[in-house]
Amino acid sequence: MKAYFQNRWRKWWKARLKAADKVTLHQRNVYIVPNGAGWMMALTIAVLLLTSVNYQLNLGYLLTFMAAGASFASIMVGHSNLRGISLQLEPSPPGPAGHSVRLQITCTNNTRRYKHAIALSSHEGLTSDGDLTWVSLAPGQSVTVGVRLPAMARGIHTTPLIRARTSFPLGLLRVWTVWQPASRLVIYPALENPVAALPSQADPLSADAPLGASAERSFDEIDGVRAYRPGDPPKTIVWKKVATAGLAFDAPGASGHDPQWVVRDLAPPGQLPRQFTLAQTGLADTEKALSRLCAWVFLAHETGTAFGLTLPATSIAPPGDEGQRDAHLRQCLEALAQC
Repeated sequence: MKAYFQNRWRKWWKARLKAADKVTLHQRNVYIVPNGAGWMMALTIAVLLLTSVNYQLNLGYLLTFMAAGASFASIMVGHSNLRGISLQLEPSPPGPAGHSVRLQITCTNNTRRYKHAIALSSHEGLTSDGDLTWVSLAPGQSVTVGVRLPAMARGIHTTPLIRARTSFPLGLLRVWTVWQPASRLVIYPALENPVAALPSQADPLSADAPLGASAERSFDEIDGVRAYRPGDPPKTIVWKKVATAGLAFDAPGASGHDPQWVVRDLAPPGQLPRQFTLAQTGLADTEKALSRLCAWVFLAHETGTAFGLTLPATSIAPPGDEGQRDAHLRQCLEALAQC
């Protein structure tokens, strides 16, 4: 029954929150309620007041009104301790399945007052004090902190609700807010450990090549092409493209450069791009095969081996530029997460 009402409560909050990767806290999204100590203080004040009225204790009146005044003052101070803070979610790298994810959140104090003892945590799944991230901010200060999320299954997930709260200054009240980031989390398959060796490079003339495919066609598919330059050997000329262009089968003009003549830009041996597939893993279990593919993707990326990825729903070609390697890695991890 408790879990049922907690789920209904979270759904209600999610339905009324607008997703955004940056939020500024103000009086309309900061809430305050008494905690256990606050209710006990209210009961103590009520008992002191009744006792003072019954026995006409002047010192009892003094103590009662001092405690009540301090409690009411803590409401204003506690609420202002959270107001004026901006929370911004930094871009999150993909994470492995079955492990907790750590979000990077930048907290900025936009006021001229100090902000004390603010706790950030996930609103779902984690409740222990060890899961809280504490931060205090000077006026105008920005601090980036990490917030741990519970372990998630493979896939593309909505970022869980983030809660910020404080009990400053007297610990009698709980001042809190709930924030729904808009970014999604990419959770790729758990990596195989130990990692299997990369599959051997396929030979274009081996039995694995398609029937009727020549060595020249295989190299055209694997290697890039470029314009002819003086000194290029004739055997590297892509004669099929020359024939398609309707050129005579003789050497290029005296200028040594004709934009319609192209040659194969052969990659050094052992550095030809690889295309990873589920069949290459040799595993019947889909999750284990994806774990092996994911481990190969990281291994190839770390060793500088150009690679592509072929999955049932998508095919990703090797990157065409060295500067695209990180974006290519993320694209492959997203495809593995959604497979």
